[in-house]
This record gives sequence, C-alpha cells and structure tokens, in this order.
Amino acid sequence: MTKEEVYKNVIEEIEDTSVVEGIEVTLDSKLEELEIDSLDAIDMIIFMEDKYKIKIDNYQLNLKEITTVREFADFVYSKMEK
Repeated sequence: MTKEEVYKNVIEEIEDTSVVEGIEVTLDSKLEELEIDSLDAIDMIIFMEDKYKIKIDNYQLNLKEITTVREFADFVYSKMEK
C-alpha cells in the first residue's frame, strides 16, 4: 500500500470519526480543530490496526506530538514499513 492510499484512508476514517461538520478534512487539518480526542484516536488506531494488520501500542501515539492528519497518517504508515 502506498503512502497516498494511507493518506486517503486516514482522511476517510477521520471524516467518519470527527463530530465537526462542514469542515473539509485535509492532510494539514489539525486533529484538535476536528475535535479528535484521545478516545477517538484509540478508535482510529484500532481501525487502522485491523485494516493494515499492524500493531500500535497506545503509548506510542503521543497526541501532543501528532497534531495533524498528515502526522497521524505518517505515523500509521511508519508502522506498516516494519
């Protein structure tokens, strides 16, 4: 799977998860602006683990460091490469 495909899938999952309506989700969107909290992030991680057959430990995801959709998608992609 390419990085662009991961970007697309992450954006789609965030669109389904975010409670904010009327905002276009892009790679540069801030998770905070989309009202993605830590529980939402865990749900998204579970989805990504199932979809990509990867394992992400909860302690590896630091939402203080990962603030944009692109950073989250890059994080997911980095787990696929291993």
